[in-house]
Amino acid sequence: MQKVRCPQCGAENFATDAVCLSCGISLMRLHRSTAPAPSGQGLAIAALVLGILAVMFVCIPPLSALVALLAIVLGVLHLRQQGAGTGMAVAGISVGAASLLATAGLFVLYLSLLKLLGGLGSEQFNPYKNKPAPNFTLTDIQGRTHTLAQYRGKVVVLNFWATW
Repeated sequence: MQKVRCPQCGAENFATDAVCLSCGISLMRLHRSTAPAPSGQGLAIAALVLGILAVMFVCIPPLSALVALLAIVLGVLHLRQQGAGTGMAVAGISVGAASLLATAGLFVLYLSLLKLLGGLGSEQFNPYKNKPAPNFTLTDIQGRTHTLAQYRGKVVVLNFWATW
């Protein structure tokens, strides 16, 4: 445990003591002057935290990729400064890179599934293009029946909704 000398009586006190145990003078002013300087681990911590967040958001590919790239960049910047916390920076880079690979893999899987299922584009509706819709009958809330044929030549918007 770090010790400090009292400026008035010269007695040794622990750095965590608020007052000198010999003369009772406040040591709080001394605490500020002997406080350790910042360790320079900010970029390393940020890289690790962002790497972990990238893993958490891996099912949202654009967000995960952005956060993972940021984690990698901050980790590399920290390593170039050669400060304390190298392990955290390396972990942030590793987790960010793994998340970036997982995001890319999931994106490729997503695109493959879309292609396999025929996509979500208009191609799947081509057989129905420029053909009349089949006639059908619906009942409104007043109990009246309506057929699609009654509205031929008019724009029809069907709004299906439920109250459950």
